[in-house]
Amino acid sequence: MGGISRIGELEHLARHGADLLLTYPWKLWFWGDSIGLEGLLDTAARTGDARYSGFVHGLLTGGA
Repeated sequence: MGGISRIGELEHLARHGADLLLTYPWKLWFWGDSIGLEGLLDTAARTGDARYSGFVHGLLTGGA
């Protein structure tokens, strides 16, 4: 049971961090932006939530 609970905690933490990144004032390309964008993509892959990958796509194509 502990493993399932820890996975849920990790997903919750990843979503929380990604939600904070959605409000970050991006400056493309500023120091560390790529790390944040990778975090959003990783969270999208882990959770299946396309908001995060869609944000990255929009940001990089000028739609965000």
